[in-house]
Order: sequence, then C-alpha cells, then structure tokens
Amino acid sequence: MSDSTNTQPPDFGPTQPVYPPLAQLVRVTAPSIGGNVYPGLTQQFVPPLGIRDREACYVIEPNKIVLGPGIYDCRLVSNYLGLPLYATTCCPGGAFGSSSSSSAGPAAPGIVRVNRGSAFGAITSAAGLSIPSVSAAGGSLLVLCVGEVTSNATITATWNGLPFTLANSGNIPGAGPFIGTAYLFYLLVPSPATSSVSISLASGSATVLASVLQVTGLSDRAPDKSSSASGIFTIAATGPSGSIDFVNEYIEAMFLMVTPGTYSWLHGFTGGGQDVSTTVSGFTVTLADGYTVSDRVASFEGELSTSPVSWRGLLETFS
Repeated sequence: MSDSTNTQPPDFGPTQPVYPPLAQLVRVTAPSIGGNVYPGLTQQFVPPLGIRDREACYVIEPNKIVLGPGIYDCRLVSNYLGLPLYATTCCPGGAFGSSSSSSAGPAAPGIVRVNRGSAFGAITSAAGLSIPSVSAAGGSLLVLCVGEVTSNATITATWNGLPFTLANSGNIPGAGPFIGTAYLFYLLVPSPATSSVSISLASGSATVLASVLQVTGLSDRAPDKSSSASGIFTIAATGPSGSIDFVNEYIEAMFLMVTPGTYSWLHGFTGGGQDVSTTVSGFTVTLADGYTVSDRVASFEGELSTSPVSWRGLLETFS
C-alpha cells in the first residue's frame, strides 16, 4: 500500500498514496514511541475462538490523547518505519503503567469488576452465613470466594434463590489443628436484583470466610481455564492456568491461608480490596482474592509475596 499510485483526476500520475477507508481493529501493545505513535497488532476474528493477534503495525492518535493498552477501532492512513500505520480517535483507555508483566495483561475494554461484600463467622449445618444486600446487574457474573476451616464438609451457596456453580476447589494441607477447603463459585445473573448470598454447610460446624464480586462486560460469562496449588511454609502461588482460549478474559485468583503475614500481589494482579481475616485456635486465617483482565492469549498465575504456615490457592479464568 505504501507504493500505491494515485491515478485519480486531476493528476493521473504518481502523487501521494491514496488509502481507502479500511476499518481495522488494532490492539495497542506498548507505550508511545514518540509523536503519539504506538506499537500494535492488527486483530482478526476467528470463529469460534474470538479475536486473535495478527501482523505488527503502528497506531497514531491525531488528537494527542494518550492511549492505554486495549483494542481500538482504526483505519489505515499510511506507513511508518516499514509497517502499516493506523489512526484512531476512539476509546482512549488510559496511560500505560511504569511496569508490565509477562504473565498478566492490562485491563481490556469493557470488563469491569465491582466488589459486592464479604463476611465471616462460625456456622453449622442448621445456621449458615449470609452476605446481605448483594446487587447484581442482569447479564453479569457473580464470583464467590469461600474458605472454610475445621470441617472439610461440603459448602453450597445461593443468591436470590439461584444456586452458585462450583468452578474450583481444594483442601488446605494439614497444619496444626487445621483442616479446611477453599471454594471458587460463579453464578450467571439472568435479571437485575438485590438479594443476600446464603452459604450453607452440609454437616457439622466450621468457620467460614467469604467475599463476592460482580463482573460485567464478558462475552460468554463461562469458565475457561483453572489452576490450583497448596503448600506449607512455601510461597503462595496458584500454579499456571495454561493458555486461555480468548483474548479478553477476567482472571480471578484466591488464597485461603493460615498465618499469612503481610503480602502483596505479583505478576500484574491487583488485590480485590475485600480480604477477610479471623482468628481460629489462636491462628490468623485469611481469605484473599486478586484479579487481572487479559488482552491477549497467555497463561496466568496468581502469586503472593508471602509463605503462610498453610495455604491453598485457586485460579479461574472467565471469558
């Protein structure tokens, strides 16, 4: 296209190339290299897999709006450094951060997480735990993280009379008096409502910690990849998910930990902001969750900068 010739009136001879109005989705992949020009990858829709990266290119925003990571509506306008140059005036996504991670992508357009509450307490098979006044939009996804200790009895949960589906679970390894299980549930919300999340125990009694969040902007609201790991006095990490199937996915990681100490999230994950802690038999038990949103097909792993006495980590990706 850079060698195209304008044979239109009135010139009928070599002048500046004329570029047709070719619409193209382009994913901006890195900060500006100067002149508000950004490295990018053109996108192609491949059913049933979704959008996939294709050839390298550059993107310019002519209004000098700083572009963040994400996918933009563009059109071909020229070439730059030997690659196609596309222009966009659509949907700036915010500036790039000062650091990046090879295992976690920046936020993709349209996918939004909202915290909906947390709770903890001692429960029995006759009296469960409730997270009150959980509002959810129609077509959204509710994600529920639950940790129980001292029981290993089966946990179930409902919202507005609808059962949560178990996506992932695993026991924490024995440490002192502790046994227990981490659970990661999800629920597809058919219509908007406000209701309590009710958590039940199949038998016996246990101490339960729970948090719930809403995710909007997903295409399928379906689980894709999972990972799970546990340890004693080792770095808390979920293990890698394996390559996800779609470009834009929500990735949720959670840890049930005994005596975690202080910690921060690694690999580009953001702390969920509603961690729950309580004391059981003199030990601190914590339920923590974090997340990231992908903009490319990759493998993801949640990890914390701590080595708890005992822990179980779960990770689930949603498309």
